[in-house]
Amino acid sequence: MITPVRGPNGNGPAVMAIEDALAAGQATIAEREVPDINTVIVNNQADRSLFMLDGEEITGSLQNRIVASSQLIEAGPPAEVPVLCVEEQRWEGLGGFRTGVCSYPALRSILADRRPSSRQTQQAIWREVQRKLTVTRTSSATSSMHDIYDGLDDELDRYLEGFKSLNHDTLGFVASAGHRLLGADIFLSHGLYCTFERKILRAYALDALEQRVPGQNQDRSASFLTQVQEALAGVRIRGRNRHLRLRTPRIAGQALVSRAGTLHVSAFPRA
Repeated sequence: MITPVRGPNGNGPAVMAIEDALAAGQATIAEREVPDINTVIVNNQADRSLFMLDGEEITGSLQNRIVASSQLIEAGPPAEVPVLCVEEQRWEGLGGFRTGVCSYPALRSILADRRPSSRQTQQAIWREVQRKLTVTRTSSATSSMHDIYDGLDDELDRYLEGFKSLNHDTLGFVASAGHRLLGADIFLSHGLYCTFERKILRAYALDALEQRVPGQNQDRSASFLTQVQEALAGVRIRGRNRHLRLRTPRIAGQALVSRAGTLHVSAFPRA
């Protein structure tokens, strides 16, 4: 069940999705000179900032990774971007990086709740990917999250069959399946939301496939959205800090903030 989040369309900075920038040859992603499992280098050669979504996958190179937190990368010198591995059993070159899917909510909630540089966080990511491989009965020689999406591609398409893009005042949504809240993604503008709509819907659908009972009512989604708003209101922004963590007893989330406002918020219920 998708509950749209609607509001005034914000006037954020002109941004370009990393997927589009790579396709246009206006950005590159590479390993560090001395490769590091938790860092990649992004070079923005576009005429605007690049936007990378928390949990967004990059595939290839020495191993598949996911972006640890939403990023706004300015044009100019190459930037180090924090990432985590979602392919435990590979460390060998497969060409350059490409963009992939968006991680499913159960995985992104780990990113929101833990320090990305922690070894325990990486171990938690690998355990969750292995759990998902098991419950979806997916075979993967390298314990790769990407293989789960590949194996369930047709089923995810059927799950989203008939879905029509949410209307012009939609900034995001709260998602639930069965009796379980999955999480929320909210953007500053409808245009930015539309850029990622299909990718994040497929991610939520992957978690929804585990829930096979009828949906819940909308009241819990409204309550969850209120909790997210309260968590945001309680966070102080210092200096040029663009990345915020949202932690309360009930939710774990993160936000990307610019001078124009909050570009993106992702939030997930605590177990």
